[in-house]
Amino acid sequence: MSLSKELQIGKAGEHLVCFDLIRQGFNAFLADQGLPYDVLIDKGERIYRIQVKTCTKKSTYGKNKDVYRFSLRSAK
Repeated sequence: MSLSKELQIGKAGEHLVCFDLIRQGFNAFLADQGLPYDVLIDKGERIYRIQVKTCTKKSTYGKNKDVYRFSLRSAK
């Protein structure tokens, strides 16, 4: 069974975020499928849940620089 292109892009985004967090020194893990969040960060005294959103349209900033755009908010 093959995954849809949108689902593949979403999973790639989750893996990219998790990789980048680990590379920066965070203790990050992919969450189980079906949960309302995609990545977990374990900071010892606290666990942070991250929901990753991806898109297929390439964004540029300034002179053709690829960018990541983040929107942060606290969960209730």
